[in-house]
Amino acid sequence: MSFGDLVEFDCDLHIHSKYARATSPAMDFPALAVGAKQKGIDVIGTGDIIHGKWLENAKNLLEAEGGRFSFKEIDFILQTEIEDSNRVHHVVFLPDFSSVDSLREMVSKRCKDIDADGRPKVRAASVEIAEMVLDANGLIGPAHVFTPYFSVYSKFDSIKDCYKEYFDKVHFIELGLSADTFIADYIPELSRFTFLTNSDCHSPFPSRLGREFNRIEMREPTFCELEKALKRKGDNRVTLNVGLDERLGKYHESACNSCYAHYSFVEASSLKWQCSKCKKRIKKGVLDRAIEVGGGAKAVSKSPSHRPPYLHIATLTEIIALSRGVSDQASKKVKEIWQTIVSGFGDEITVLVDAEPEKIAEIDPLVAKVIRLFRQGKIVIVPGGGGKYGYLKFDTDKAPARGMNDGSGEQKSLFEFEKK
Repeated sequence: MSFGDLVEFDCDLHIHSKYARATSPAMDFPALAVGAKQKGIDVIGTGDIIHGKWLENAKNLLEAEGGRFSFKEIDFILQTEIEDSNRVHHVVFLPDFSSVDSLREMVSKRCKDIDADGRPKVRAASVEIAEMVLDANGLIGPAHVFTPYFSVYSKFDSIKDCYKEYFDKVHFIELGLSADTFIADYIPELSRFTFLTNSDCHSPFPSRLGREFNRIEMREPTFCELEKALKRKGDNRVTLNVGLDERLGKYHESACNSCYAHYSFVEASSLKWQCSKCKKRIKKGVLDRAIEVGGGAKAVSKSPSHRPPYLHIATLTEIIALSRGVSDQASKKVKEIWQTIVSGFGDEITVLVDAEPEKIAEIDPLVAKVIRLFRQGKIVIVPGGGGKYGYLKFDTDKAPARGMNDGSGEQKSLFEFEKK
């Protein structure tokens, strides 16, 4: 590779540290570097970079050179997530530690205790947080835009209502685990945005880290090059969004958040969003919310020409568990098979995205069969909802086709999609 060449990097740009609530104590830089190598991720967001102790760790451990931050051959983008006074979450990227210090100082003035949580809760509206981030020379965009909790579309009917005069300064949105390109493109206002698919993980293990990621074409893994890709300047761009099939997300369909009974939008509306079985609250699903914001029954998913393909995946541990007929993805047996397969290919992403089933079959024919069926859309996905993840099962006669979205709104299998 010579200087100036464009390279495709697999990037998971939104994670958390061990200092965020409900995260694994293993979420430190050494564990993240190991997990990234096993998964096949080249670039990771640092997560929680304005938290005092995590920032100190980053300054001590990350090698900084020419705008590039790295540890153990893994590159990092300085990143955090912030919760505003409306409980809307925002993803933030920053160019250097000076910018991090600047943002930390501004946020601390509007925060009861900036170090109480890796994801600080700030007494400021979205527009004020956007102003702070931009003053610190950073980039901001809404996190997991559709989820029933902590998202733009849970509080507003448009992103413009959220960011107001800074709307034009927002260049990306994060889809979240329960949505994909097809769903997001029901909403016309999203046509100008670059879509990001990130894990938002709380654990460094490959079943969480990199479960969603972006393949980004840039010259080097720096903030400046990422900024060009998010703004689609020059040749820099996101070339592929990769994420869990959105039906595996725990808020995909509208469902009771207590007994998990699923409802259509019409059914839930007629019940005034109260479960007919247990009388608890029905949580509006991502799919229903996207269609509602996009115009209701008349909504049409239409992707702009700049939209890259979207590849649906499932984690390798879930695929292994299905291939062996076991329910526990964390079992010793699943872990042993996972290690054998990943050792054979070098990382999990190669197995899930790039490897031909015939090659996988040389190591494990059962896993190869499930991967082939999944890529062809022949595995049934029982949708998640109400806070419960969806799951995979065999039933080749009834499975709807899913696979690659080529940007036209039509789904293609991996084998029908021709890589550029």
